[in-house]
Amino acid sequence: MKAYRRLPVFSQAPCPAVATGGTPGGAFRRMSPWTEAITPPSLLKVIRPLKGGAPPGGVTVIGGEPRQLTFDGLIINSLAWSADGDYIYFVPVRPPNQTVARRIPISGGEQEIVSTGSKNITNIVVSPDGNTLVFAEDVRRWSIWRIPSDGQTGSRLIESDFTEYFPQFSPDGSRIAFQTDRTGTYQIWTADADGKNLRQITDTPFPSSSPGFSPDGSLIAFNQKNGEDFANYIISARGGTPRRISPEGAQEDFPVWSADGRYIYFASNRSGERNIWKMNADGSGEAVQITTNGAYRATPTPDGKTVYFTKTGFPREFWRVPAEGGAEEIVPEFEAAGFYNIWTMT
Repeated sequence: MKAYRRLPVFSQAPCPAVATGGTPGGAFRRMSPWTEAITPPSLLKVIRPLKGGAPPGGVTVIGGEPRQLTFDGLIINSLAWSADGDYIYFVPVRPPNQTVARRIPISGGEQEIVSTGSKNITNIVVSPDGNTLVFAEDVRRWSIWRIPSDGQTGSRLIESDFTEYFPQFSPDGSRIAFQTDRTGTYQIWTADADGKNLRQITDTPFPSSSPGFSPDGSLIAFNQKNGEDFANYIISARGGTPRRISPEGAQEDFPVWSADGRYIYFASNRSGERNIWKMNADGSGEAVQITTNGAYRATPTPDGKTVYFTKTGFPREFWRVPAEGGAEEIVPEFEAAGFYNIWTMT
């Protein structure tokens, strides 16, 4: 079994660049061009927001001395670790289009160009087997593409004239869940990892978003918005009738599974203020409030012991709390971690 070093990767002001450093903490992979990300299996990456939000000097990393890997001064749009942890894939912002994805060994050295065959790409994710990169392209719409990890020319994974984005791999890497407006309003769809066998999962008059596979791949948690009603649901990964897991009248979103599939963490205003709550995934029992001083979005660690979360407002702060609730602790090294994030766990 490969031995992984615990290295974060981040972009640091005033000269944004990819860098690595040591961390004793959990693992996060970022899926959007704002702040954090998960890496395999105990690695963390953080990048500076594209439009402000970071203090001078950028983001500090827990433990160890940062080590800069790129020196061209470009802002980094999207980052992803290779499955074996030996490389970092990234998209430097090169006006007018982000046409070239690159990768660099974590030991440093020459950057390798990864031909994607597209432009304006972001949201890079790596398949669990390490053979495929999937990303979104923004031309006049968001599209989902794939590129082999060996750097061959990429191709559009799902052919359509509609907006499609936020791809999420199933745990075994065989399927992708994503949201698309191909039926007129955003719904959750799945496809095989090769883009074939598309299946519409949700079919409602209201927008559905934030899909996430359960650890066994059999279920998908998602959010649905109906006016002022924000509710979380669970549905079979093959489609069917969704099961609402939010009470009437509550505003809840961003459902995320615990690594063992027993719990779902989510943001809710049940207490009158937006906080992080936890409930049994099977719907039994009562939901438990985890944070008490406001929170935006949760990310439980793989060992199930800790929940990291961000807060709304300014300054944008990054916190952690025991998974059963308790004392909330700010993580000052990530004080610039804003709440415009899309999180997944590996």
